Amino acid sequence: MKSKADSLIVICGGAPQPFLEHINELMKGYANHTFIGVDRGAVRLMEAGFPVDYAVGDFDSVTIEERSKIRDGADVVNTHPSAKDDTDFELALALIIEEKIPGDIYIYGAFGTYDYGRMDHLMSNMWTIYQPRFAQLVERMRFIEKKHQIGYLMPGNHEIMPEDWVHYLSVISLTAVENLEIKGAKYELPPTNYDYPRALISNEFIQNENVHISFTSGLILVMYVRERKSTYDETDYRVIP
Repeated sequence: MKSKADSLIVICGGAPQPFLEHINELMKGYANHTFIGVDRGAVRLMEAGFPVDYAVGDFDSVTIEERSKIRDGADVVNTHPSAKDDTDFELALALIIEEKIPGDIYIYGAFGTYDYGRMDHLMSNMWTIYQPRFAQLVERMRFIEKKHQIGYLMPGNHEIMPEDWVHYLSVISLTAVENLEIKGAKYELPPTNYDYPRALISNEFIQNENVHISFTSGLILVMYVRERKSTYDETDYRVIP
């Protein structure tokens, strides 16, 4: 199979363990690659043996020694003050637009887990798609984590391909939508209008068949989910006084 042209790999610093093991497999499908380290994500890229074409952020989460390592190892270092209007992730997206960096955008480490990372960072990163300045990037972005992958769809006809590791396919409207139709999945949906965001979760692929999603207006989030059954200890949860 012919490789796609360009991939753009963004490593964030907000979550503890970006799913770096996925990158080597991802790279096999592309001819060219650009790597962006966001704040501490630049250190993680270097430690994993990947190049850093751009490092961006205020770098308030790195040590003096790590900052020196970023300065020496990255091709371009884009440093910003800690007191700023944009988050480090927003700075990375703005950089992609300003530098006209091509390719499918794969974002690692933008989410926390239930006991690590910050929920406000997660929501801030996901909410970037509502900002008009980033509209041109929406369909290029994929958020990659060990048990979840998230992409966005604009109005039109879309084919969603199955992956071996996926247990569930969730289709979540982020706005009102018109004529949302799901075909080829375990649970199909005839053309339906929703006046409010609606989460249609836990759908499934049928064997190795593609799922067809179409709609005429609105914004859709598509999430691949791998579920690992486990027992949680009540002591894992903390109450904030």
